[in-house]
Amino acid sequence: MIDLDWLVSEFGKNHTQDMAFWALEDHSRIPPLVDLFTGPDPDLSRRAAWVLDEIWLHEPTLVYPFLTRIAEAIPDFGHTGSARHAFKILAGSPLPEESAGFIIDLAFQKIADPQMPVAVKVYAIYLLAKVCKTEQDLKNELRLLIHEQLQLPNVTPALRSCAKKVLKGL
Repeated sequence: MIDLDWLVSEFGKNHTQDMAFWALEDHSRIPPLVDLFTGPDPDLSRRAAWVLDEIWLHEPTLVYPFLTRIAEAIPDFGHTGSARHAFKILAGSPLPEESAGFIIDLAFQKIADPQMPVAVKVYAIYLLAKVCKTEQDLKNELRLLIHEQLQLPNVTPALRSCAKKVLKGL
């Protein structure tokens, strides 16, 4: 069981890492974190997302069984921070075959969304760049979308840097 008061008592990297290491001590604590991450409460989702991201950084295979569930929750997230963590995890993980098409479509949608924060777009671009290594027919679509993003006003240095790296590798 997860102590929700502990989860929301602080917000910072040290607290998040403490919670991740707590969950890593007993792997049965991970599914309830996924429940919170994919659940309807935007604040709990965002907090649990960061903890799950930290778990993934230390032991990614513990998160793999939940990738489809995480991906399917992205459209319903009430906070874009949860989507950022979800795309970060998905970009660095093998995509589940049963939901790969959905995840790819969703990544293209998030990149094209003018209201989407740049961090979500960057991780979605990295995810699609990874997919393009095996799905060559998506390269042109990704190139076009990246070039469109670079033409928008107020392009951030983070998006420019990501675009440069990915376009060079395509």
